[in-house]
Amino acid sequence: MKKELFDENILDSCCIIVGNDAKTRHMFDEALIICSIILNNFREALQKAINENYVNFYVGLDSIFELNVAEVLLILKNNYPHIKLICLISGNNLNDFKEILYIRYMRVKKLADKCIFLNSDDQYNENEKYKILIDNSSRVITFQEQDDIVKQSLSYAKCKRVHIKYITPENLVDNFCFA
Repeated sequence: MKKELFDENILDSCCIIVGNDAKTRHMFDEALIICSIILNNFREALQKAINENYVNFYVGLDSIFELNVAEVLLILKNNYPHIKLICLISGNNLNDFKEILYIRYMRVKKLADKCIFLNSDDQYNENEKYKILIDNSSRVITFQEQDDIVKQSLSYAKCKRVHIKYITPENLVDNFCFA
């Protein structure tokens, strides 16, 4: 992944990091109330970032959870048309999306302000993706810290003095949100 793909100002850029834990990535059940609460917490964190003059929002589209966050940003664009949704698309996990999710994925991809496509030439992996996102952002919004990739990425962000906002609805997540 080339750094020149990111031409946005770092100071007004925020990235979303959710990790590669199977629960977070593929079994997020958006029909459950606790999941709605989590998404609402994300919406509030995103809205706060917008009110603090963040404009560019980087979101991967490799999981159902990330797809939901991207859709929240598209809704926020109705009230804040100046913000930009920038999607990182690898296609690594598209086979996990059922037809309706694939349709939503295609809609988000179409409505995003910018899509950065990753391919095998980029030697793509989660660590590298998150490192580049952190290098190009001054704020990280994250859902969890227990998976190793997220821990490493957030440690890297702390070393770079990037502001980190944790979304944590206590311990309810593992018990109620995921199948």
